[in-house]
Amino acid sequence: MEPTRHWSERADCINSVTLGALNKFNLPHADLVMLGNAYRSAIAARVDSGQLSAADGELMQAQVRAYLIGEIQQRNAAFAGAASKEHDGLSYVAVMPEKCRRCIE
Repeated sequence: MEPTRHWSERADCINSVTLGALNKFNLPHADLVMLGNAYRSAIAARVDSGQLSAADGELMQAQVRAYLIGEIQQRNAAFAGAASKEHDGLSYVAVMPEKCRRCIE
C-alpha cells in the first residue's frame, strides 16, 4: 500500500474545526472532543503510512465515534439540565470553512 497524506490532511482540517468550535461555542465535553481529535490523527497517520487500510481506518473511526457519542449521552443523562441541552443539534459542519467541508464529503 502506497503512503499518502490525504488522511492526515483531512484529520488536521477536521481537528482544527472542532477545536475552533469548541473554543467559539464553549462546547461541553472538551475532553471527549480532544480524545476524538487524538484518535482521528493517530488513525490517519496509520492509514497514510500504509499500516492500516482505508476500510479499517473508517471502521476504527466509526468505533471511536460510537464510543464518544455513547459517553456524551451518558453524561448528558447524568447531568440533565440546561447546560447539557444547550448545544443539542449543533453541527460542526455548520461552522466549518468551505475548504474543510470538502474534506469530509
